[in-house]
Amino acid sequence: MSRSGREPIRKLVYANGAVRWRCVIDAGLDRDGRRRQATKTFDTLKEARVFVASTRVAVNSGTYVDCSRAGTQSDRRRSRATGLP
Repeated sequence: MSRSGREPIRKLVYANGAVRWRCVIDAGLDRDGRRRQATKTFDTLKEARVFVASTRVAVNSGTYVDCSRAGTQSDRRRSRATGLP
């Protein structure tokens, strides 16, 4: 859990009364040493908790890949400039 002891999950209530759950968790550092966060919104609290648990396991084991950022144009430009894959 976060340092404050709370889950990194927030309840969202929309104007039409719909309820969703948003997770924001630390996902390690990028190549430049900047902090990365994984953010995702779910329909149920159970789904959100599963995401938090599985993402934490992947980050701690070094296998986490942020799918929303994989293969972005800026990554491709950086790869060409530095010669890294």
